[in-house]
Amino acid sequence: GLEGGLPDFSLLGGLTELVLRGNALTGQIPSSLMENADLDSVITIDLRDNRFQGHVPTHLKKFKDLKLYLAGNMIDEMSDVLCAAESLWLNGDVAEFGCDGLMCPPGTYNPEGRRSDSDQLCQVCESPGTATYFGSTKCQNADSSSHGGNKDDASTGDSGSIADSGSNKEYSPREILTHFYKQCGGSTWTNSTNWLTDKSVCEWHGIECYNDGSNKNDAIKTINLRNNKLHDIPPHLLFHLPHLRIINLKENPIQFSFTGIQFATKLVELKLSDTGLTSVSGISKAPALKILHLTGNDLQGNIPNEIYQIKTLTDLYMNYNQLSGTISPDIGNLVNLEELYLFHNSLTGQLPSELGKLTNLRMLALSMNNFAGTLPPEMNDMSQLEILSLQREGVISGEEDQHEINKDNHKAGIHGPLLDFARMPRLKELYLGSNQLSGTIPETLLQNLSDKSSNVKIDLTMNQLSGSIPAALTSFDKMKLYLSGNHITAIPDNVCQKGDWMGGEVDRFDCDAILCPPGTYNEFGRQSMADVPCEPCNEVDAAAYYGSVDCKKPKSMDNLSEIDILKLFYKATDGDNWDDNYQWLSGDSPCMWQGITCGDNGKVTSIDLSSNNLSGTPPSELFQLPSLLKLDLHDNNIDFSFEGIASASQLTQLDLSSTKVKYLNGISGVANKLRILNLQGNDFGGAAIPEEVFALKRLKSLYLSGSGFAGPLPQSIGNMNKLQEFYCTDNALTGTIPKSIGNLEQLKVLALSENDWSGTIPNELNQLPSLKKLYIDNFTREGGGLTGTLPDFSNLPYLNELYLGFNDLTGTIPDTLLGGIKDPMQVIKLGLNSNAFSGTIPSTLSHFKRLSIDIAGNKIESVPDELCEMSEWMQGSVDKFSCDALLCPPGTFNLNGRQSTSSQPCQECERFPSPYYGSKECGSEAKAKEKEILVKFYHSCGGNEWKRQDQWLDDNVDYCEWYGVSCDDNGRIESILLGSNNVVGTPPAEIFDIVNLKWLWLYSNPISFQFDGIGNAKQLSSLLLDSTGLVSTDGIEAAANLVEIDLRFNHIEGPFPDVFFSLQKLESLSLSDNAFTGSLSSDSFDKLPNLKKLRLGSNHFTGPLPDFASQTNLRSLDLSNNELTGTIPDTLLRSVQDDESSEGIFIDLSTNQLTGTVPGGISRFEKLTIYLRDNLFDGVDPTLCTKDYWNDGDVEDFGCDGILCPAGTYASLGRQSKKKMECEECPTNSFAGSTECLALQGASDSGVYAARAGLWSLGITLATAMWLLNSFFSL
Repeated sequence: GLEGGLPDFSLLGGLTELVLRGNALTGQIPSSLMENADLDSVITIDLRDNRFQGHVPTHLKKFKDLKLYLAGNMIDEMSDVLCAAESLWLNGDVAEFGCDGLMCPPGTYNPEGRRSDSDQLCQVCESPGTATYFGSTKCQNADSSSHGGNKDDASTGDSGSIADSGSNKEYSPREILTHFYKQCGGSTWTNSTNWLTDKSVCEWHGIECYNDGSNKNDAIKTINLRNNKLHDIPPHLLFHLPHLRIINLKENPIQFSFTGIQFATKLVELKLSDTGLTSVSGISKAPALKILHLTGNDLQGNIPNEIYQIKTLTDLYMNYNQLSGTISPDIGNLVNLEELYLFHNSLTGQLPSELGKLTNLRMLALSMNNFAGTLPPEMNDMSQLEILSLQREGVISGEEDQHEINKDNHKAGIHGPLLDFARMPRLKELYLGSNQLSGTIPETLLQNLSDKSSNVKIDLTMNQLSGSIPAALTSFDKMKLYLSGNHITAIPDNVCQKGDWMGGEVDRFDCDAILCPPGTYNEFGRQSMADVPCEPCNEVDAAAYYGSVDCKKPKSMDNLSEIDILKLFYKATDGDNWDDNYQWLSGDSPCMWQGITCGDNGKVTSIDLSSNNLSGTPPSELFQLPSLLKLDLHDNNIDFSFEGIASASQLTQLDLSSTKVKYLNGISGVANKLRILNLQGNDFGGAAIPEEVFALKRLKSLYLSGSGFAGPLPQSIGNMNKLQEFYCTDNALTGTIPKSIGNLEQLKVLALSENDWSGTIPNELNQLPSLKKLYIDNFTREGGGLTGTLPDFSNLPYLNELYLGFNDLTGTIPDTLLGGIKDPMQVIKLGLNSNAFSGTIPSTLSHFKRLSIDIAGNKIESVPDELCEMSEWMQGSVDKFSCDALLCPPGTFNLNGRQSTSSQPCQECERFPSPYYGSKECGSEAKAKEKEILVKFYHSCGGNEWKRQDQWLDDNVDYCEWYGVSCDDNGRIESILLGSNNVVGTPPAEIFDIVNLKWLWLYSNPISFQFDGIGNAKQLSSLLLDSTGLVSTDGIEAAANLVEIDLRFNHIEGPFPDVFFSLQKLESLSLSDNAFTGSLSSDSFDKLPNLKKLRLGSNHFTGPLPDFASQTNLRSLDLSNNELTGTIPDTLLRSVQDDESSEGIFIDLSTNQLTGTVPGGISRFEKLTIYLRDNLFDGVDPTLCTKDYWNDGDVEDFGCDGILCPAGTYASLGRQSKKKMECEECPTNSFAGSTECLALQGASDSGVYAARAGLWSLGITLATAMWLLNSFFSL
C-alpha cells in the first residue's frame, strides 16, 4: 500500500471523506489535517491499519460531527479534550463511552480498537508489554505485529517520530527522549543543550541519571524542564523509562496526558503546575506517586475522584485552580499525606471528619475557599500537624506582623466552637481568621505543644469569639496571637507581662500590643507601632470589646428592648404552659411579671423561674439584658446554650441545676462577674468536666454534684483561687485528687464524695487555711477508694466536718488529728467508718468538747477510758451508753457498730466473734445468713439433680467446703462456681446479698436468671452466664463493680443495651451468639474506658464498623458473623499502643459485608492477629504485607496472602497459613478472602429466590452469594 507521510489536505475545503485504511503510511498525523473543511458537514477520516505514531491532533475537536477511525496504528497520545467532543462524533459513541469511543487505551483492546456498544468493552490484556498503543485490536506482542515490515528495524526518522515498522518493541531511553523532544517542539526550547547529540542522554539539559556505580546504562532518574517553552502533548512513552522517579514540566504550555502512567513504576514525583492542565483522567493508575504538583491550572468542578485513589501520595498541591464543591470523605483514603495545599479555590461545605484520618499530615492549607459548617473534632487527631491554614482573608504564612484586617470578608465561613487542638504536639501555626467561630477560646488551646519556648502563631481575627484570653496561654514564651474583631471581654494581667509576645511588641506597648482596650480602636485592632496607637471612640458604648477595628456599637445594644427580649424568652420556653406566668406579656413594664425583679432604674436584675415547667431552649438574647445579675431556671425541662453569654456582663449567679443542659461550650464567656454557678443534677453522659468551667476564676461557689461527669479532675481547678465552695459528689470521677486543690486558699467546703477516687489523700489538702468541711466518703460504693494513711489535718484551724468513710485507708489514727482547730468547744463531726484503721482511738481527741466520731467497721483494738467519759460526745450518747456509744466492744456487734439508742444495744456474738471494736455484724450471724441463702439457692435450682453436689446441705461441713463454693480468709463466701452443673430454675435474688461475693459463674445451665437486687453485690466483679437461655439484661447496670461479663450463646434481642455503658470498670464484655440488631457507636463505647476485650460476634449488627478510636486498652475485638458494611476505618483502635514486646492485638471481622481495601492505617500494630475472611474486600494495602509478626508469622511467610487470599482464589481460612492451607485458584470468586469455591450447578429461576432467602442460614459467604445471584440472573 501507500507509504510515506500523510498530507494535511488543508487546501481541499470541500473534502468531507478521507479513507486511507490499510496502507503503510507513517509519521505523525498532521496538526493541520483538513483544517479548512466545512465544520458543519459530516466529516469522515478513516486512517485505520497504518503506521501512524505520536498523538491525535487536538484541532480536530472543532468538527461537530466527525467519524474518526484510527485503530491499528501506533498512536501513543490522545488528549482528553477530544473525549469531551460534540455528542455527534462517531454516531454518539464518544458522548456515551468517552475516550474509549475513540480508541481503546494502551494495555486494552477489542476487535474494533474502540468501544461502539455497551457490551463490547475495551478488554484488559493479561500479558504485560502487549497492546502498548491506543486502538489495539488484539493483545499482540512485539514479535507479532500485523503491520508488516522488518521487526528488527527501529530508527528515528526525520519527522522525529519513532518508526519501528509497527512493532511493540521496548525503546531505549535515547529513542524515547528523542521522540519527546520532537513532539514537544524541542527546536524552540529555551534550553536544549546537548539534546539529540552523541553525548550521553545523562548530559542532555534537564536530564539526571543515577550515579551510584550501578550497571544501569542511561538510567534516567529525573526529567526537569521547568519553564522551558515546551508545547503540545508529551508522549506516554516517558512512562516507559524504567527508572524514572521525577518529572518536572512546570510552567510549560503543554497538554499532559496520564495515559500509560501505570507503567511508571518508579515515578514518585510529578510537577505539572502552571501548564494549563484541565483533566487528570488516568492519574489514579500511578503505582508509586508520592508528590503531585498541580497548582495554577484550569481544573474545574469537584476535586477529581481519581485524586482520592492515589493512596501513596505524601504531598498534594492543587492551589489556584477553579475547584468547587465539597471535599469528599474519601480524603481519608490518603493516609500517607504529609502536605495538602488546596488554597485559593472555590471549595464549599462542611469539612469532612475524615480529615482526622490524615495522622501523618504536617501542613494543611485550605485558606481562601468558601467552607461552611463547623470544625470537625476529628481534626484534633492529626497529631503530626505543624501548620493549619483555614482563614478566609488570604494570609498564608502569617508573616505580616501588621496583620491588617479584612472587614469585608466576615459574613461567612466556618462557625461553631474553636477546637483546642490539644492533641497536636507539633502545631505551631494556626490560621482561622475571618470565619464565624463562636464561644470562648479553650483554656487548653495548644496546651500539649511539645516546645512552648518556640515561636507560635495563632490567627483568630474577625470571628465571634467571646470571653477572656485564657491565662493558660502564658505558658508559651514567644506567641503571636491575633484576635482583633472578636468579642473579647478580658485580658488576664499575666498575659500582658509576656514581653516577648507579638515579636517583642508587648514589651513596648503592654496589653495594647495584643488588643486595643474597650472604647478604643485602630485599623489593626491592636498597637504594633508607636505612631499607630489605639484611638479612643467618642460615642458611648462604641467599641465595646477588646480589639475593635472601628467605633461601631455592637448590634445587640441597639436592637431589642428588655420587653422584646423577655417576650422571645417566653415564646421559646413555652410560656403559655408554665405553671405560673402571672402578668407575663401584660403592661409596659416587665417588673411585675412573675419571677422578674427590677432595680431602682427599672432594669431587669433577676429572673427566677425555677420549678415552673419551662421547656425548650432559652434564646441567647437573654444575655443582652444589661443589668441582669441573677438567672435561676433550675428544675425545668430546658436545654441551654451559652452562645453570646459574654454580653451578660453583670451576671453573678447562674442556676441551671436539674435541667437538660448537655454542653457547656462558651460558658467561660462570663468569667468577669460570675460568682455562683449551679449545674448539679444534670446528665453530661460521662463527659469530663470541661476546662472552660475552670476558666471561671472569680467563682465563689461551684455545684457539679450528680451530673454524670467522669474522668479525672483536672489540675486546672487549682487556678480558681476565689473558690469557696466546690460540690462535686455522686459523679464518676476517677484517678487521684489533684494536688493543685491546695492552691485554693479561700476554699471552705470541698465535697468529693461518691466518686471512684484512687491513690492517697494529697498532703496539699492540709494546706487549705479556710477549709471547714471536707467530704470524700463513699457510703454507697463499697470496695476501692482512697488508700494510704490518714493525714492529721492539723493545719486546718476551721475544719469541723471531716468524712472519709468507706475507703481503704490504713494505719493508725494520728495523735495530732485536727490538732490545729482553734475552737475545740464547737461541734465537730468526724466520719472514718468502714476503712482499715488499726490501733486505738487517740486519747488526744478528748481535747474536743462536742465530738461526733464514727469509726465503726475498722480494726480498732482499744478505746481509752477517758474518752468514755466525754458526756457531750456523740450528741450526748456517751453520757448514756459510755464506751458502747463510741464502739461496740470485741465479741459484740450492732448494725451501726455502736449504740445510739436504748433499743439497739451491742449484742453478744454466739460464734465467730470479732476481735475488734465496732463490729457491725458477727461472723456467726453473717455465716448463718449466707448459709440460708445457699440453702434457698439449692432448693430453688434443683440441687438434687445437679451433676455434682458434694457436701451440700451437710450440717457437719462448713459451706466453704461445699462443691463450687469458696470463701475468703474470714470464712465469708467469695465465689460460687457452678458452671455446666445442671442448675435449673430461677436463682433467688438473695444471692446478691452475699456481701463479699466476687465471682458468680453459672454458665451452661438452663436457668431463668434475673438481675433484680444485683446492686447489693457491691464486690461482684465477674459474672458468667453464657448458655443459660438469658433473654434480658435489664437491671445489670446496678452492678457497678463488674469487671467481666459473659452472656454469650443466649437469646437476647434488640439493639445493643445501653445498660452496659454504666459499668465503667468493665474490662471484658462477651455478648456473642445472641440476636442483637442495629448499629454500634464508638461514642457510646467511650464510656467504657477500661475495656480490654469486646466479643460481639454472631449477632445481626448492621451499619458501619466503629473505629473504637478512643479506646486505649481494647486489645481483643470480635465482631465476626454480623452484617456490618462499609470500609474498615483507618483509625481502628488508633489509641491502643502496640509494639513487638506487647502481648499483641486480636481483631476478628470475618463474615460481614465490609468492602474496599484493608487500610494501611492499621500497620501501626506490630503484633496483630486479624481475621477478615468472607467479606467483600478488594484487597490489602501493600504496606500491611511486610508485618512479620502478624497472624502468628503467616504474613512474614506469605505476604499479603497471609492476611487475605486475593480475588480469584480461596482457602479454608480465607488466607494462607503455616497449616498448609494455600490460596487455590477459583475464577468465580470476585472478592479477597473467600473460604470456598462454590460452582454453579443446576440453577433454576425458582432456585434464585430460595437461595436468596436461605444464604445466611446456610452459612454461605456473601461474596459467594453475590456471585451466585448474578450468575442465576445472567442465565
